[in-house]
Amino acid sequence: NSYAQASVLEMCDPDRSRGVSNNAGGAESDSNWADLDTFIGAQVRNSGDRGAGLALITGNTSSPSMVEAFKALKKAYPSATIVQHEALSRINEQNGCQQLFGGLVRPVYKLEQANVIVSFDEDLIGNHPDHLAHTRAFAARRRPEDGPMNRLYTVEPSFTLTGSAADHRMPVRASQIAVILSAVQRELASKHHIGTAPTGMPEGGILTQELVSKFVAAVAKDLAENKGNCVLAAGPKQPAEVHAAVHALNIALGNRGRTVEYLRADMAPATDPSQLAALVARMNAGSINTVVVLDSNPVYTAPADLDFAAALAKVKNKVHFGLYRDETAIACDWHAPKAHWLEAWGDGRSWDGTWTLAQPLIEPLFGGKSALEFVSLLASSPETAGDQQVHATFTKAAGNDEMAWRQAVQRGFVSGSAFPRAANPNGSASPLRMTAETMAAWSKGQPLELVFSQDYSLYDGRYANLGWLQELPDPMSKLTWGNAAIVGISTAAALGVKDEDVVELELDGRRLEAPIYIMPGQAPGTVGLTMGYGRTAAGHVAGIGADEVEAVGVNAYALRTGNTGFAVGLAARSTGATFPLASTQDHHIIDEIGQSGRDHRLGELIRSADVSEWENHPDFAQHLVHHPP
Repeated sequence: NSYAQASVLEMCDPDRSRGVSNNAGGAESDSNWADLDTFIGAQVRNSGDRGAGLALITGNTSSPSMVEAFKALKKAYPSATIVQHEALSRINEQNGCQQLFGGLVRPVYKLEQANVIVSFDEDLIGNHPDHLAHTRAFAARRRPEDGPMNRLYTVEPSFTLTGSAADHRMPVRASQIAVILSAVQRELASKHHIGTAPTGMPEGGILTQELVSKFVAAVAKDLAENKGNCVLAAGPKQPAEVHAAVHALNIALGNRGRTVEYLRADMAPATDPSQLAALVARMNAGSINTVVVLDSNPVYTAPADLDFAAALAKVKNKVHFGLYRDETAIACDWHAPKAHWLEAWGDGRSWDGTWTLAQPLIEPLFGGKSALEFVSLLASSPETAGDQQVHATFTKAAGNDEMAWRQAVQRGFVSGSAFPRAANPNGSASPLRMTAETMAAWSKGQPLELVFSQDYSLYDGRYANLGWLQELPDPMSKLTWGNAAIVGISTAAALGVKDEDVVELELDGRRLEAPIYIMPGQAPGTVGLTMGYGRTAAGHVAGIGADEVEAVGVNAYALRTGNTGFAVGLAARSTGATFPLASTQDHHIIDEIGQSGRDHRLGELIRSADVSEWENHPDFAQHLVHHPP
């Protein structure tokens, strides 16, 4: 994908950290690994408190070797705290599956087997961790000459790649997606005798709209007629209850083992955002004296209500390890360079759990260590080399079989290592319960809803300094070099704004100014904002305050609290200012004469037919327009 391709540029980025630095006292000075080792020895290894005052903040990991390294660290410091923090987490999906199965379970979709796909705010072919496999599987059923085509329904607030490929798309507020799902549940139970109908569901609101009721009826009918050959999916923005209900329906429809498999994913649990909140409370209370940040940037990505930077300032010893001297690094006393993943040994689990191996292309360019080696250094000196750790993990799992190890290194993965199937559900998910407020359709007097989204180019902001990705147009808005407050046409009219007008967004007393971009397909009453922009210490591409390089885009994290994917109660006011946006596409620029000409030639420009017409006349396109000799 684009992130993997751009990692070559990331490895060669001249803004990467080039050595150990000691920032104690507020002045940065060059140092070395030996001095950092001495500091770690004095403050961590020889502290005598069994790690009671030590906290390690790291990102989510699916690396079996990293899990082993963390176990070794906990053995050395039994009282230490290890916290995982990710701005983009699939914790809601995990919790929803846990409600249904009673354990850590991951859904793996087999879209090539599905005649009908229903997505509730899940970008299956765009931002899902398994999106490459989904794209290939989905496309395999979109050629009518290869067999029956699939049909895709999406319900979402912001236009996604999956939504753009849908046969039927319903744009609704993120908070109302549960309403649509609940209505589908009720329709399946009452009309088709599948699953359990929700109870105490208020009437009215959005469900009174004829288009919505027709959509719900069509979805339920299609699912019922394709039992065992359909699939439902819910996105990470949606609460755990929505995920539980979606997968309960998958099981009721007989999809398990056919279009979706549920695997026991004990190895790579999603990040629980409450971990960081609990640690910040301890940092503010003074019970943490050493914080080590491992390849993470919580000063930039932590929820705004935690004020992580203020809590970090209260900690006596602060060490940052990463590719860049980013926002968190400059708030720490020590910084150490991380070897890029293309410069290091490592391993990881793919979405279905298959064990994969990584080996370095070259030696580290700037003298960095791998994350495995740095965690090993925290526990003991000297550290264990990365290749030795990966080999030891393999040996522990597969035995001392040198031929098997060589084969795994040669292939890059271990055959037959996917996660095992999960046990049967321990019960049925509770039917969704809707409140009258959730049911209400958006009206002019109702507060706006802010929808936070992963950026197709920058992910959560970690790739912000890669010019290739900044230049890559968003696949839907076609914006480059920055983000914007995305609104639909009706919402823009209600707010009295147009493209490039700067508005002040206010949510729970927090304010952020952003330019408007009008995007057809954005749900009425919602404002979309992608994360990852507004960096102040990313580098000379995306922004670095120390060298007066202006930040690219606006920082959506300034408004985001918790792990929320959307928030109700947004206020938007025009500031009277404007800001130019860079887009590779101009919408609606054809004048009246051009519009008339286009309409006259529409039959030649676009030739369409449904599947049944195509089956009777595969060459219909050639005969719609007469071509003279």
